[in-house]
Amino acid sequence: MSTSKLVDDVRKIAKHYPDSRSATLPALRLAQERDGWLSPETLREVADALELTPAYCKSVATFYDMYHLAPIGKHLVEVCTNLSCALAGAQKVVDAFESELGVKPGETTPDNEITFHTVECLG
Repeated sequence: MSTSKLVDDVRKIAKHYPDSRSATLPALRLAQERDGWLSPETLREVADALELTPAYCKSVATFYDMYHLAPIGKHLVEVCTNLSCALAGAQKVVDAFESELGVKPGETTPDNEITFHTVECLG
């Protein structure tokens, strides 16, 4: 049985870490670069390559805003709504994007060009 290039690449990455769980973030990044998002099948592929469960990989992916569990548009607009940004007027920015794009946070424009997200601190 042959393995996918992703599985092979993830296994190569994992060799640089003492524990396969430590390779989860770079493996998810690699998978998302390949597909643009992390489908259940892709999460299973990464999990198999790292000898982890798909649930573990999904739990890591859902913790971080940089991973997408659904397809996204060609362009991604992210607005931080964490406390410091909220105090600085982030909601006005969110409202302006909603009005201009015609979508709410978490949605993609009908032409699949722009996905709009609110996120935690972007630093």
